[in-house]
Amino acid sequence: GDGGGGDAELLVEHEHTLRYAWANEALLWATSCPVVHLACRSHQIYRALRTKPRADRLIDMVEAVAKHVVEPLRDERRLVLALQLADTLHAAIQRADTKTLMLVPQVFWSAVSLLASSSAHVFGAALRLLDQLLDRLHLEHRSVRNV
Repeated sequence: GDGGGGDAELLVEHEHTLRYAWANEALLWATSCPVVHLACRSHQIYRALRTKPRADRLIDMVEAVAKHVVEPLRDERRLVLALQLADTLHAAIQRADTKTLMLVPQVFWSAVSLLASSSAHVFGAALRLLDQLLDRLHLEHRSVRNV
């Protein structure tokens, strides 16, 4: 035999497709799983896969912010989930194309909404999100202002 070398070549050949499929599944679990621990792990897996998000995936994250980051965040598990979600959104903003970010202005408004959190940790995460967005989106450009 070839010692399994053909399997490794096949895996390398399909790595991009597998990575995106796994990332989509992880994000689905991260944004819809009712078990906080599994949702948090799914956020971590999504971030580890380092894929470039599509506009619809950014919208899924924005919807998750609206659904899961409900004040007050007195429950420690909900706070952890909110922070995982903010970290995932941060990673997605970092990897997204500027054009994709411009097409989903809800990302900006989600970050702004997190500023109203009573949690200092969530507020800090919101500041990091906004800082990153403002670095990526050049507000002085007409194309950005017209969105």
